[in-house]
Amino acid sequence: MTKAVVGFVILAFALTARAAVPAALPADAVPADVIAALTSASNARSGDPEAVQRRYDLARTLEEELAATRPTPSCRALHAALSAIAHGSVVAAEGFDRRNDLIRHRGERRLAEGLVALRPARSTCAKGIRAETPTRRKTKVLLAPLPGEAFFGEVRLDVPTGTRRVELRWRGHALLRRDDPRAGVLTLRLPGTSGTGRGALQAMLETRAGNILSARAGRVWLLPARARRATLREQKDAALTVRLASIAAGFSGFAGIYVHELATGRTASWNAEARFPAASTVKLGVLAAALDRWGPRPDQSAYLYDMRALSAWSSNLAANRLLRSLGSGEVEVGRRLVERRLRRLGATASTYPGEYRVGTTHTSAPLQPPPVSTRITTAADLGHVLANMQAAAAGSNRAQRSSGLSQHEARIGIALLLDSEASGENVGLFRPWLPQRMPAAQKHGWISSARHSAAVIYGPRGPVVVSLLTYRGGLTLRDARLLGRRVVLAALR
Repeated sequence: MTKAVVGFVILAFALTARAAVPAALPADAVPADVIAALTSASNARSGDPEAVQRRYDLARTLEEELAATRPTPSCRALHAALSAIAHGSVVAAEGFDRRNDLIRHRGERRLAEGLVALRPARSTCAKGIRAETPTRRKTKVLLAPLPGEAFFGEVRLDVPTGTRRVELRWRGHALLRRDDPRAGVLTLRLPGTSGTGRGALQAMLETRAGNILSARAGRVWLLPARARRATLREQKDAALTVRLASIAAGFSGFAGIYVHELATGRTASWNAEARFPAASTVKLGVLAAALDRWGPRPDQSAYLYDMRALSAWSSNLAANRLLRSLGSGEVEVGRRLVERRLRRLGATASTYPGEYRVGTTHTSAPLQPPPVSTRITTAADLGHVLANMQAAAAGSNRAQRSSGLSQHEARIGIALLLDSEASGENVGLFRPWLPQRMPAAQKHGWISSARHSAAVIYGPRGPVVVSLLTYRGGLTLRDARLLGRRVVLAALR
């Protein structure tokens, strides 16, 4: 039981307190002023980005404390009420960051429901939330994939002696069976007809005594076997280079383009070293640093929610929280760590000057746009970051050494980027032009004058990295996407 749960009963009886909000939760208790801060919806409605960030940070920390506690039956109602208060506060803050009143109001309603449930719930748990003894974990049978990973159809099992039959199920459907397997590590490949996408993989083992062993990996992302091909060598494709130059010449504005076909090493680019305002694209450095910091199993980390929010909809709140956590509370320490991670991933020109402002998710010489921001990147940098991540996920020792990511950490990162939320600006510049069933691990960024996309696209010949940066005063999403269409079709031809 964590020390923090001892103080939960104090929370239930002291909601009227209005003390100053601390920077982080103490280890010995969750103080009443934390709940007071979370119950004050004025933080999100005030329009003060710093107040919204504090609200998010406090609520996420409380969520982590609650998630680490398994209450006894008499305390479950209190646990649920506090969870509703914490999660409602998180969602309300996210609604502010996304400029989405529907999401914000949904969070405020959840918070209100938690407050209503809190008063009667505290009477059944008068001595604070007590934790039950956790159940002992079962013997590990499914070695790979692990929960939350992207994988390429290869499944590894630890088969115990006396196993009569092994069966693999994907999304609830039986796909593969092996009778009388030998004991030890068994590698099986899912058939090519399994399809791609997010789902659950289950292994069923029947012993000769008639017992059934079951192991499950949830939220895994199945990619085609050919997606595992990934070489970091680069061989310039002259014809594609000329084609990209012709495409860029027809765009009224600044553009940077980089293409790397990872199955063959074929590369082509246009103005790929030019420096653009990075917007949210360099959050890839935060993601990679977080995967490493909370490895070797980032999927079990309390910060997984923040990594998902950063990857799915480019949350400024999550990026800022991760940045400070990486620096042990010091933004400058976290900033330097993220920039070093970007260098290790091959992003030599990119910068990460500090936190994002909450609520703003909105020739022979290089053709560079005006320096409107100190947060910069290049098309080549983003391409190198994704190429290294994909290669590490595919098993490249070179990529794992240079990036500092293990294969599991890289596969979690790729899976998170595959889950990029396809709505609004976050659809990006490529997704509208790709077949619906073609997976793409993507990161986008945008400000009023710049729109960027970088992606690993899992096409018919294997993974292809494509990055496109665009800049123009008054640039519309439609114009940037039309350029994206020409670029991605040329890259996959």
